[in-house]
Amino acid sequence: MENLPVDYYNQKRSWMNREILENWFKTKWVPEVRNILKRKGLPQKAVLLLDNALSHPNETLLKPNDGMMIVKFLPPNVTSLIQPMDQGVISS
Repeated sequence: MENLPVDYYNQKRSWMNREILENWFKTKWVPEVRNILKRKGLPQKAVLLLDNALSHPNETLLKPNDGMMIVKFLPPNVTSLIQPMDQGVISS
């Protein structure tokens, strides 16, 4: 796994959970987005859009101290309209 350009997480039931997402957000997403924005000379602001899955922590847990990286949740019942994996791929 260490040779692949991906981050790998797992847990016993093979589902996403709050701890995995919170850890990924704080240790991977925020630092990577900050680096990309810095390299491009852009303001250190970003928004991460998430669906409203129960496995996602609430917005207060997914907020860096400076408030420049924020999380917004999509409204209920729209993910099947805009996410390809919810447009029949999973059921197939």
